[in-house]
Amino acid sequence: MPSGRKPNLERRRHVLKLRDRGLTLHEIAQCFGVSKQAIWSLLNNRPQRRATSAVACSECGAMILSAGALRQDAATALCLTCLHARTDVPFAQRLKALRLAAGLSRAELAARAGVAPGSLRAYEDGVRSPQFRSVLRLAAVLGNDLLGTTANQEANAQLCDAS
Repeated sequence: MPSGRKPNLERRRHVLKLRDRGLTLHEIAQCFGVSKQAIWSLLNNRPQRRATSAVACSECGAMILSAGALRQDAATALCLTCLHARTDVPFAQRLKALRLAAGLSRAELAARAGVAPGSLRAYEDGVRSPQFRSVLRLAAVLGNDLLGTTANQEANAQLCDAS
């Protein structure tokens, strides 16, 4: 939970209106009786909204709109339609497609699933295969679609071997 003072949104709106009218930071600061650095801070420390990016599906070319899309995702990204149509999708590509569909960045998914960000990158790039418990953590966030039909069979085999 964030700590500190709540932002004065009315004051911020007023400052933005004055700035739009062409007043300098110094002039606005004089209106409010504060320093121009305080006005600059008020204008520049506001919460940033993430822009939604888009990458093309590598199969059908449809645009995938996702706040977590990266430029390097374009080469292997799949839309959900193509993902469900194919049965031979590798785990790395399935993971990336579901992350993009959920609108999560790699860092957000890693934090929600309790997986190291570097490990998640390695899973998506196909450099490393995740341990079973990591797959379960990721599936808890992204849903059971993460486990394909062959992955479900492998998971069941691992559970039977562990018993």
